[in-house]
Amino acid sequence: MADQELSTEEKIDRVREGYESTLSWRLTRPLRALGEGARRLRGRQTAIPWADAMVEEKTDPDYGSWLDTFFGEQLEAIDAACADRPKDEAWELFRELGDDLWAVLLTREYDLYPNIRDLLPGAPEPDLQWMWNGAIGLELLGQSKNFYARVRELNERHGRVPLDEARVLDFGCGWGRLTRFFARDAMPGRLFGCDPTPEILEICQETGVPGDLRRTEFVPESLPFEDLDLVFSFSVFTHISEGAHRACLEAIHSALAPGGIAVITVRPPAYLDQDPLMEPVRRQLSDDYASRELKEPRYLFVPHPIEDGHPQYDEGEMTYGDTVISLPYIEQNWTDLFEIAEISFLTGDMHQVPIALKKR
Repeated sequence: MADQELSTEEKIDRVREGYESTLSWRLTRPLRALGEGARRLRGRQTAIPWADAMVEEKTDPDYGSWLDTFFGEQLEAIDAACADRPKDEAWELFRELGDDLWAVLLTREYDLYPNIRDLLPGAPEPDLQWMWNGAIGLELLGQSKNFYARVRELNERHGRVPLDEARVLDFGCGWGRLTRFFARDAMPGRLFGCDPTPEILEICQETGVPGDLRRTEFVPESLPFEDLDLVFSFSVFTHISEGAHRACLEAIHSALAPGGIAVITVRPPAYLDQDPLMEPVRRQLSDDYASRELKEPRYLFVPHPIEDGHPQYDEGEMTYGDTVISLPYIEQNWTDLFEIAEISFLTGDMHQVPIALKKR
């Protein structure tokens, strides 16, 4: 069957098969769920039987009632304006809304405001969201909103242009869960995304994710974009080999305009004790590794044991796995390309540490 004839369900199955071919899905996701992740489900049945069995059914917030009670007049005005604006221009109508309100609108889980709902993109099925991100529902919404807000803050402090003038790239966009947040700032004409998985990009297209989304290689030599002002990359450099990470850094650097910034997340040292897949490198370190070994340049990578034929198996090296990068390594190996502008925290997700980098 030709790719263009595949249904959305078949494309989701293809993406799922890709994850099931790695330990990331077979081990990491279930371990997270067994430990604490089951509480993430909110009022949904999913295609994850072990999760459904563990979760007491709960009810999602009534977003329609909530929105109408507190923001009805404001949203009715935006809804009416959406009907009169070209689609690519209507996004700016949402710029004055608070980040949390914007996040709730992006769920489209309400029956009111039909013109707003028609403009905003849909989302894939909950099981694919869980498979891709390890969370769904309010937890994933909050994580996405917090990172979006942090990137906006970092651009305001270190960016070369205001966000509403910037050319913005989501590097490793997946199903566009973060890309869509930036549509009100960059507008679709200045918003870009890239990912190496063609099926997930097709789902982006079907669900209406805004922006120019392109496929790139797992280990890119270059990107199909130029003169970018801002690149953000959430949970990509947390999963790639040392050689792959350098290639990605160089590709991002080449695509940025002079003075442009990149916001990249890395793992904190404590992640070594959280992820069982990191055990091969963890057991080689001392008990106080955070104040000893990781005070030195270290790139700790555990490849997933996938055999030849996997798309992330490149010339004898598996480029996908789990990664912890020490700060001295970053200071030693990234600063030929970038100035480290700021290191931040996300209290809603302490396993993702955003680092703002300014192009040299």
